[in-house]
Amino acid sequence: MLEDEDEKILTLTESELLNVLEEQVLDLLRGYPEQILPVPEFLAAYMKYYGHSLRLANYSCLSVMELVGKIPRVAKVKSIASQISFLSIRGIS
Repeated sequence: MLEDEDEKILTLTESELLNVLEEQVLDLLRGYPEQILPVPEFLAAYMKYYGHSLRLANYSCLSVMELVGKIPRVAKVKSIASQISFLSIRGIS
């Protein structure tokens, strides 16, 4: 935690950030049929759902595909009907 006079800033490790992101991705995907979201729509859907952009650089990533590789417990990318989609690998809740 960093302190700046009256303000305290909480910083998370990359592992902690990824744990939070996993839950955010699961919550986002629950709103889509069969928990599937086309990759090109992911960043816009994230921004609409959470009200702020997902900064790939915060996760040391340059692309959504690279980001998915960091959260293999909850999501994967698969070609569905000639479209690359982001989908949950956990059961639908």
